[in-house]
Amino acid sequence: MNSQREQEILLRRAEALARPDDLVEERRQLSVVEFRLAHEIYAFELVRVKKVVPVSSLVALPGAPAFVAGITHFSGQILSVVDLRCFFDLPVSKADHHHKLVVLRVAEMQMAVLAEEVLGVRDLDEESLQENLPTLTGVRARYLKGVSPDQTIVLDVHKMFGDDRLIVNQGG
Repeated sequence: MNSQREQEILLRRAEALARPDDLVEERRQLSVVEFRLAHEIYAFELVRVKKVVPVSSLVALPGAPAFVAGITHFSGQILSVVDLRCFFDLPVSKADHHHKLVVLRVAEMQMAVLAEEVLGVRDLDEESLQENLPTLTGVRARYLKGVSPDQTIVLDVHKMFGDDRLIVNQGG
């Protein structure tokens, strides 16, 4: 009888411990790939980044807008490469060197953006992202997902892929 009583007590304790604590608030974490661009830190959601690769052969496209840095070959496909500094009207210095391509994908569409340096992957608390910032205006504000408390600018890849200026019409 004594062991049955102990079992009941242990079972109640286990059930109490298994219940979610109402005081603990679940935070949605957003995994991002951070990169440096024009002395600022930007990020894309990790689920939208297919790969980060070194810049190898970049072929310029005559007559393309200034923000199209060119095209490159990646995994059997030709990708357009965008220089976000030009697209966002950020300062461009001849001393700046792009060392990495961040290959992005949404559904079947892909493109690459130039990055001066890829800093790595980290998790951000999605609720802590500010959705607008007075210092981010114009085209950067249009593609903003949010800004972290440490000023990482998280860009919305879906909004970027929805901009006709960034997508090359392959259908003719």
